[in-house]
Amino acid sequence: MRWTESLREAIHREAVALDGKALRRARDGDGDIRNIVSAWAESNRLVLGQFKMADKSNEITAVPELLRALELSGCSVTTDAMGCQKKIAREIIEADAHNHETAHEEVKAFLDEEVIRHAKPVPPRMACHWVLDVVMREDDSRTRTGYVAENLATLRRMTMNLLNRDKTKKRGIKGKQLNASWDHAYLLRLLDF
Repeated sequence: MRWTESLREAIHREAVALDGKALRRARDGDGDIRNIVSAWAESNRLVLGQFKMADKSNEITAVPELLRALELSGCSVTTDAMGCQKKIAREIIEADAHNHETAHEEVKAFLDEEVIRHAKPVPPRMACHWVLDVVMREDDSRTRTGYVAENLATLRRMTMNLLNRDKTKKRGIKGKQLNASWDHAYLLRLLDF
């Protein structure tokens, strides 16, 4: 997380999305599916951190722990319906971040302004889950021994952070991955961030 913070630029009111992800194939026989909750900083295009959910648990218990580990001062934190809990809202406020209290007014003001200007809607960016599932094929990974699944999940997110930060190639994540596998100088440049 310290390494990721060193890459992060301070952006006022940056949107940070919290979301859980199941590592579906990282299961021993009939054992539990391993689940990880992550924080994605939209403007920085970085996974700020992740936290492994306890067995037989869910995002409700893991999100507060992740929130306490992150520097979220001034950020706008979002979560899915599972994270809409009073305890999680309290953690967001204690982190000096913003949550849904002002979001409705801000979204309404933005949309009203866009309607007035007759602007085309802004296309949504590629979601963090899509990259992990489709490009990095995380759901197909069958690693299950010890901490291997969690370690590989961490490496995938670090890789995504490195590739998103690289501005030397005008390609997507998959193309940059291919470049890194073919071009050792490019790979070393990525790792030297």
